[in-house]
Amino acid sequence: MKWGLAIDFLVAALGIGWRPLVQAAPLAHVESPDHQIRGSVSVEPGGRLIYEVDWRNSPVIEPSPLGIAVDGIDLGMNVALGDIERSEHRDFYRWRGAHSTGTNWYNGLLISAMHEPSETKYALEVRAFNGGIGIRYLVPGKGQRVVSGERTGFTFPEQSQFWLQTNTLNYEGIYEKWPADRIQAGTKIGLPMTVVLPEKRGYAVVSEAALFGYSGMTLRSSRSGTFEAAFEDDAKWELAAPFKSPWRVILVSPDLNGLVNSDVIASLCPPPPPDLENASWIRPGRAAWSWWSQGTGDLHRNKLYVDYAQQLGWEFNLVDAGWENWKDGERGKWDMVRELVEYGRSRGVAIWLWKHFSGVKEREPRRQFFEQCHQAGVVGVKIDFMDSESKAMIDFYESALRDAAEFHLMINFHGANKPTGESRTWPNEMSREGIRGLEYNKWSALPPLHYASLPFTRLVAGHGDFTVCTLRPDFLKGTRAGLQLACAIVFTSPMMHWADTPSFYLESPALPLIRSIPSVWDETRVLPGSDIGRVAAFARRSGDDWFVGIINAGESIDWPLTLDFLGPKDFDALLAADHPDRSNELVLTRAHFRGGEQIRIQLKSGGGFAGRFTPRR
Repeated sequence: MKWGLAIDFLVAALGIGWRPLVQAAPLAHVESPDHQIRGSVSVEPGGRLIYEVDWRNSPVIEPSPLGIAVDGIDLGMNVALGDIERSEHRDFYRWRGAHSTGTNWYNGLLISAMHEPSETKYALEVRAFNGGIGIRYLVPGKGQRVVSGERTGFTFPEQSQFWLQTNTLNYEGIYEKWPADRIQAGTKIGLPMTVVLPEKRGYAVVSEAALFGYSGMTLRSSRSGTFEAAFEDDAKWELAAPFKSPWRVILVSPDLNGLVNSDVIASLCPPPPPDLENASWIRPGRAAWSWWSQGTGDLHRNKLYVDYAQQLGWEFNLVDAGWENWKDGERGKWDMVRELVEYGRSRGVAIWLWKHFSGVKEREPRRQFFEQCHQAGVVGVKIDFMDSESKAMIDFYESALRDAAEFHLMINFHGANKPTGESRTWPNEMSREGIRGLEYNKWSALPPLHYASLPFTRLVAGHGDFTVCTLRPDFLKGTRAGLQLACAIVFTSPMMHWADTPSFYLESPALPLIRSIPSVWDETRVLPGSDIGRVAAFARRSGDDWFVGIINAGESIDWPLTLDFLGPKDFDALLAADHPDRSNELVLTRAHFRGGEQIRIQLKSGGGFAGRFTPRR
């Protein structure tokens, strides 16, 4: 794959006539196209390379260190900056996030730098978007270089508050709100981290983008409001020079709508190869899935789940762990998989298979398995239990996506790290875990706060296979059916697994609404009144239809839903609200509205609401 302009070309160009800059600090800066965000790079008197990010003339990132450690040398110390090259760029691309078209619009800055004691030249690239900043290191040379971490830091203004989770193994932590003085030095933090800026100035998010061929970054708290890059799975790793780091990303927005609709992370990733950009075999959709509620079971059970998927209008059925033990007399597992595929094909339902990472870790067994899947007619593979973002594991992710593409297979990674925009480059990645999902209600309980925080924390980084919506009384665990159904609208996963036994959906009065909820969206609006960890209220458009999902983790409230997003048209509505007395039941109402009208919704604590609004013809 080509990665745009080659690093060796860029750095060679910078090296020609390299000369130090002599001017007042900051030495270099770049502004977003709307002039709201300003990123500045300078060198402290002691020689440390630093940066700052301002938004609307107020600090978001206060002076913070930059630097990458290569061959035992901190290239961010004893630095002189050289030539600067500026650029502008704007394009659009297909996307499967909060909307169907992504916008890649930035002003760029390429700064040559030199570590003076060793005379090591490298470059720093900065891109300023309307809504965020990306920074990365470009290191020239030949042969193998050893990276032993970075000195990249993030210092936020005093009185900032932080929504974070501390699981850096597989990112299956619970997001909670931490004031700066509660975060002890050395606390490990899994990205993304969402920051509530002081004085109601808005929000910021720290994450990374384009994590390819590098070790995954987490954060470590160093002091109040200050964090530094950490690499939990590698003390050091080798890279073939020239190379570049992933982007270190800071998103900024005055409101939650801006965070949810940000395209910065995806835009910092390379576009897909031409043969994948519009590949017809890459299809988002919804899946039945027996493992959560009944276990994977045998061929008969999975045919039953194919029937369920057909009745619900869903595109897929996932066969999870256990299918590799299938046997029927002389018939082995692959004969039975082919039978299931043919059964599903006759009913318009395609089949996914689960696979443990250990069975596809190495290239030859992986390609053999993918070929068997392709020959059997399987359309996608769920790969599980990586539980690492070491450089070697990151290489595995991309190798698996590349090999899967060759065999026309979609991929869902479980036991995985956070997304960093990989699905723009490899659109056959349909979802990944890296999230504490509904499976936890099988053996513990997800607090309502978790549901209402995820849309503004983990899911800002990209799709998350939460596996939505239980209607079973014993698995609600402090929530209500309205909240559970709303998750299918509020949470983003182009491959959307519905967790429960489908009979619960088929017997629900909300069945007409359940059948119609898609897994990808053309437009998203976060509704006023949304509050991280308390209320997540979303309006999403698919074609001409609008869907509303509201998650209420706080106290019971009377919610005013203003339908201004509908425009001046008439709509027929299906509205699913919590039953006033039974937490596992929904009440479906059919109604007619005109855009701009207001609905009063009674939201119970741990409850929610879901609705569909279809234009009258």
